[in-house]
Amino acid sequence: MMIPRSEYHVYLLRLWRDDESTPWRIQVQDPHTDETLVFTDLENLFAFLRQQAGKGKSHTEDDRPVIEFIYPPKRR
Repeated sequence: MMIPRSEYHVYLLRLWRDDESTPWRIQVQDPHTDETLVFTDLENLFAFLRQQAGKGKSHTEDDRPVIEFIYPPKRR
């Protein structure tokens, strides 16, 4: 049975920090589209997930929630 794309979301979640004195960084990647979002805190991540699940306020392109971005992780 095929689940409609609007009812199924898959994300690769990455959490990292440079050391114990720095805040955690959060990156979410959609493997279907390769779209990557990077969040500065868990509240922004949870707001995004609630929106994707239809539990948050729906937004138009011009009225999207502001997501604070940080740089992606350094490659080692």
